[in-house]
Amino acid sequence: MSQSQRQQLYVIPRTQGDITRFVWVAFLIFGLVTALTFVLVTQYTAWQFRFHPTLGSPAAIFGQTRIYWPWDILIWIFRYFRPDSSPDVMAVIKTAQVLLAAGAMTAIVFPVAYVFRRTRKLKDERNDLHGSAHWAVA
Repeated sequence: MSQSQRQQLYVIPRTQGDITRFVWVAFLIFGLVTALTFVLVTQYTAWQFRFHPTLGSPAAIFGQTRIYWPWDILIWIFRYFRPDSSPDVMAVIKTAQVLLAAGAMTAIVFPVAYVFRRTRKLKDERNDLHGSAHWAVA
């Protein structure tokens, strides 16, 4: 038996990927998308209210732009989403709620799609070092 025939007799497959490796990546994607959603919706809402002083004190001021804490949007929704608010205020708050809902759906869909894609790739890898005779010749 030649050297090349012995090498082709059995090839040890690569080790199967660890699923927890990309589950942590999915958690990171979820966290980043959620944080980005809160930052953008908070700043959008503050801009729609023209950075009015009743929104509270900003976290930072850069020139004319006021930067608010990302969770301020939740405070504003609880404070201004009520029946006696003006229709303009209600419209801004409803838009903020829709944007938060869209961000929440995105924060769920992206990690699930990532994990689905990665598990499909892992399914195609063979990890049959132990207990398999598919390489044997009948």
